Amino acid sequence: MKYNELIKELDKGRFSNIYLFYGVDNYLRDDAVKRVTDAVLSNSNRDFNYDLLYGSSTTAEEVIGIAQTVPVFSPWRLIIVKEVDQLPDKESEALLSYISNPSPSTCLIFAGEKADMRKRFFSTLKEKALVIQFYHLFEGQIAGWIKFRAKELGFKISDEAIEILKEEVGNSLGTLDNEILKLSIYAAGKGIIEEGDVIEVVGDSRTHTIFNLTEAIGERKVEGAIKILKKIMDEGEEPPKILNMIARQIRLLHRALELKEAGFSRDEIKVRIGILARFFGAFMGQLQKHNLEELMNAFKRLQRADLDLKTSGKDRGKILESLILDLCRSGIPLQGQFISQH
Repeated sequence: MKYNELIKELDKGRFSNIYLFYGVDNYLRDDAVKRVTDAVLSNSNRDFNYDLLYGSSTTAEEVIGIAQTVPVFSPWRLIIVKEVDQLPDKESEALLSYISNPSPSTCLIFAGEKADMRKRFFSTLKEKALVIQFYHLFEGQIAGWIKFRAKELGFKISDEAIEILKEEVGNSLGTLDNEILKLSIYAAGKGIIEEGDVIEVVGDSRTHTIFNLTEAIGERKVEGAIKILKKIMDEGEEPPKILNMIARQIRLLHRALELKEAGFSRDEIKVRIGILARFFGAFMGQLQKHNLEELMNAFKRLQRADLDLKTSGKDRGKILESLILDLCRSGIPLQGQFISQH
């Protein structure tokens, strides 16, 4: 079974007598344990029917003894055995008879990072239990997971907000989950988490500075943009992240200009590109300084800069400075003191 299939089954009130959750993604594995726990036991009867054990310190006798105990004020008893991969072979062998004939009123979860299917204990679990292996999500799956978690909390989240969230937080699901929870509280009543919400709640000073950089580029303020670039690179910001944020700004400007030329109103443009009202006035001011041909050329320049960052071996700070000069084209000479030393 897959993780998302488990969630669907639990939502329908269906669960197994025995689970094996294993794999390298600790967050997803622990989340699955929590979801089963919440499905099997209510808060009111949990104290009487919940036992947490560890493979390194428990015995088969203890596990079976608890499993065969009648639940109190509940149709179910729940036992979690964490670190199952540390359960001694003698103890795991002694559990085989119970695994083959489990108590109908007990849900038993075995959880751990590893499961050696060459051992009889794990091969029996594979046959008798509901087994899920948890891998780290691929990069392309992170956005879908963010949308899923936001939906569970009763919110939609814009693609732009997801992009900023990923860039600021990274791919740690535990950290992302914590930030999504904070965002849901901050955006309560709106029903949607937007890019401005992420900037306000998640973004640190460097994120704000990156947005200052993209604003300066949009305004064609070359000296200001170069100063901000140097500052954020001195603070340790990675050039690929800076490039991604510049590219995002160019995409938004291009999309907004297309909509404007197609006859859409300011309010319609604001909704379609997903910019909050407090940022929209400045953004539309930037739009007056660009045309579609220039923005299409900007995309080509971004592609060249991306390739240079990945393959050329050139000074990465100077690659970005050159990009900013090309994008701004304001005629303001680049002063020597702004040249990056990276």
